[in-house]
Amino acid sequence: MFSKIFQVATFVLVVWLLMQFNQQSNQLSLQTSLLQQQVTPDPEANVLQKDSVEKLTTLDGKVDSLVEHQTKQVNSEKKLQALQAAQNKIGALRKAYTLVLEAEIQRQAQNGKGAAETLKSSKELIWKSGSNYPEHKKALQGLMQDVDITIGAWTAGKLKKDAKPIYSVLKQTLNKQDK
Repeated sequence: MFSKIFQVATFVLVVWLLMQFNQQSNQLSLQTSLLQQQVTPDPEANVLQKDSVEKLTTLDGKVDSLVEHQTKQVNSEKKLQALQAAQNKIGALRKAYTLVLEAEIQRQAQNGKGAAETLKSSKELIWKSGSNYPEHKKALQGLMQDVDITIGAWTAGKLKKDAKPIYSVLKQTLNKQDK
């Protein structure tokens, strides 16, 4: 009887060991498959990663392009503003020259008071042009005395005095600026 008990105990022990072995084998295969998935990524996940990288690269390129475009636009706006400021300066000088010529034409037409008013309206533009062009400031702002004397003469009816010294200086300044 002892041998039968011993046989049954051995049989139970062998069955229990087989069950333990199967259980550990299952756990080991599960861990192995998990490690394989970590080592060799899923092809679908790899495709998604590649797509994401491509999209991010494309977006990065577009952002860089947009930043470059905006930088160029800001630079061109600054250049445009500088050009516009230069045009305004030369425009004021041309307007002063035109007014002096108009005043001279009125003087020649024997309209002394009208000529004096037109010449007077050019004074501020001539002064500002002197400020706008420092290299010509002394010559342009130095015209103020000639302008005042000419206005006084024309208002008094002395139309023999012409505006040639005034418009000659303005013409010389314009020629230098147009180069």
